[in-house]
Amino acid sequence: MGLVDTTALPGNHEIEVQLRAYQGLYQGEEQRERLRELRQAALQVMGEIADFHPYLTGPVLMGTAGRYSDVDIQVFTDDAKALEMHFLNRQIAYDVAEQHRWINGETRTVTVLTLDLEGDEVNIALRSEEHTSELQSH
Repeated sequence: MGLVDTTALPGNHEIEVQLRAYQGLYQGEEQRERLRELRQAALQVMGEIADFHPYLTGPVLMGTAGRYSDVDIQVFTDDAKALEMHFLNRQIAYDVAEQHRWINGETRTVTVLTLDLEGDEVNIALRSEEHTSELQSH
């Protein structure tokens, strides 16, 4: 039938368990310190954009962020330009890009604003308000 056998691949939970084990063995305090730094960066940015009701996602939220991790935040809005205007009015530099993300079993194009916060990248994915229910179901 031409179907790819994905049942032989590990699931996200299995990968996360092994990643945590690896980090515990080989990265220890370094990983914990890096996670703390990234969470502080996330709090700073989320405080700045609190009016947009940001959600922390990814490895920083899950506690598996490491040496080369970025901060990932989602903002649900039907006015994507409002957040850009927020940054422009406060003279906060950012880059904007379109990225393809795998969301609930399908590929979607998402606008991502990226901030450089003292060397740490903070990615803010802008999602439509209609997708707010997807976040609540997880």
